[in-house]
Amino acid sequence: IDADADGTQDPSEQGAPDVTVQLSNGASTTTDGSGFYSFGGLAPGAYSVTVQATAGYTFTAQDRGSETTDSDVNPVNGVSADVTIVSGQTYNDLDAGIYRMGKLGNRVWHDIDGNGIQDAGEPGVSGVVVALTSGQSTVTDAGGWYTFTGLISGTYSVQATAPTGYQITQINMGSDDIADSDADGSGLCSAVLVAAGQEILTVDVGLYLPPTPTPTATSTPTPTDTHTPTPTATATPTETDTPTATATATDTPSPTPTATATSTATATSTATPTQTATPTGTATPTPTSAPTPTATSTATPTMTPTQTPSFTPTSTATATFTPSRTSTATPTLTPSRTPSPTPTRAPAGLPWLLATKRDTLSFDQNDNGRFDRGDVLTYDISIRNVGSVAATNVTFQDTPDGYTQILPDSVSSSRGSIAKGNQIGDAAIQINVGVLAAGARVDIRFDVVAAGLPVGLKTVRNQGVVLSKERPAVLTDDPDTAESDDPTVTFRQLTPEIKLHKRDFLAVDQNNDGRPGAGDVIEYEIQIVNSGGAAAQAVTLVDSLDVNTKLVAGSVSVSVPATVDSGDRLISAAVGDIAAAASVTVRYRAAVASVLPAGVTQIRNQALVSGGNFPACA
Repeated sequence: IDADADGTQDPSEQGAPDVTVQLSNGASTTTDGSGFYSFGGLAPGAYSVTVQATAGYTFTAQDRGSETTDSDVNPVNGVSADVTIVSGQTYNDLDAGIYRMGKLGNRVWHDIDGNGIQDAGEPGVSGVVVALTSGQSTVTDAGGWYTFTGLISGTYSVQATAPTGYQITQINMGSDDIADSDADGSGLCSAVLVAAGQEILTVDVGLYLPPTPTPTATSTPTPTDTHTPTPTATATPTETDTPTATATATDTPSPTPTATATSTATATSTATPTQTATPTGTATPTPTSAPTPTATSTATPTMTPTQTPSFTPTSTATATFTPSRTSTATPTLTPSRTPSPTPTRAPAGLPWLLATKRDTLSFDQNDNGRFDRGDVLTYDISIRNVGSVAATNVTFQDTPDGYTQILPDSVSSSRGSIAKGNQIGDAAIQINVGVLAAGARVDIRFDVVAAGLPVGLKTVRNQGVVLSKERPAVLTDDPDTAESDDPTVTFRQLTPEIKLHKRDFLAVDQNNDGRPGAGDVIEYEIQIVNSGGAAAQAVTLVDSLDVNTKLVAGSVSVSVPATVDSGDRLISAAVGDIAAAASVTVRYRAAVASVLPAGVTQIRNQALVSGGNFPACA
């Protein structure tokens, strides 16, 4: 799933399960829980695949970036180009990226009393030109409504053009983002982050007609004595309620694309595999929070509604239950990880929002410690303003994983109003926090129930976003992982899952023809990725070089301490344990023989990785 619609498989992007893929010879299959598919037993020949996008999804751009990370199907019809398979060959690079498009819009209205708030009876203004700074434009309908559809994930700003005689009303009046005007005096609204598949229908613009000035006689003013009043300072109290919540650390796995192989007769690929990037620099620290005031009370939100929530997992049966909030919560299937780096400081004179999210398996029907169908996850979100001034128009938005459903009446917040999430059928959550003073925090909690988890699904992911008038959008972070701004991931099984990704680069090209030839040097990069929920133990990589190449002495490097043995055509690297959601990168160079035998048209290479608690893979 190409969440950012850039046509490239990113490390955080998941595979799409249950997607139908048809081979040009008539064979058909569906992707597994991680988006992988394969066709085996193929005779030599030319083949293409046709992918049927999941309902509500669109194909991403074709041929962006490298062959191992791009999408190979036509975005119009989902058909790939032909690939010729020779005897004994495995081809792993027919991938397809899909994404959900978002929606942005709402209303331009006549603010008759000029108070900046949509009051009952105030009409919409039709024919107003509304544009996105990205280039799209539209006009409001008879009711003043406008909508931009087909938006890829990204940040957008709305620009409204006031008709002749009208002026833009006051911005951000009141605490209700649904009823206020979001445009400044020029008609420009603050940037809004639209996530994949998200609908944001709260960007409104108020217009008013200023009164016609009445001429008055000019007179000479009589001087009057004036004095400068002394301002009265008013202290602003800060709420410090801290909800009690049981939480667990949640890991962030990298998706698991199939390794590049070249020696078996199985055509294997993925609908949306991802390439795990190897860090090449030091992470830039983000601001640290100001000291948290001592709580004066402890508030434990009660999550059991007055009426027992129910949901219908299938069309033939309805399951009803009431999760108990007095029982001990079961830890989620998440390995212990290093907490996210602590930011250093917030800039002076600005609000600075930090948001964290933890998960707890709060209802486990069969007490197996795993998030299964009918089980309930509780998410606890904390939003803090560690800056020196108040943040205004603060809004929290969250669209949970598509394999879960929000439990009605489970959403609670220590501040603001709940605009969306507590009604049956709500697929997203929106909480209008309003003003968040410097040093203040808001605590949010909601429940989701597992519904329709496909076989093989290994993780459930969730990440919310915090919006404000003064600052760019802030993504929620799992505070118990080493990464910053990472989604909260619930592992459904605590086992390692190892995949290999291998890429080659022409490091030395003597005749500059772009192809490996006699005397050239090829650089190989191998990534060993553990996308499972537990550490892979005693991991060892063995790589046999092509008979027409020779290892360049001293060129082997490993991203972690490792024991390396190598010869002219064999490399062995014992890298030890690889933690859950971690990876190890091995690089080396191979020199092509100065004289190649007649008929040699390609250089072939394949690596093998093995370990103590997972099956060997190539």
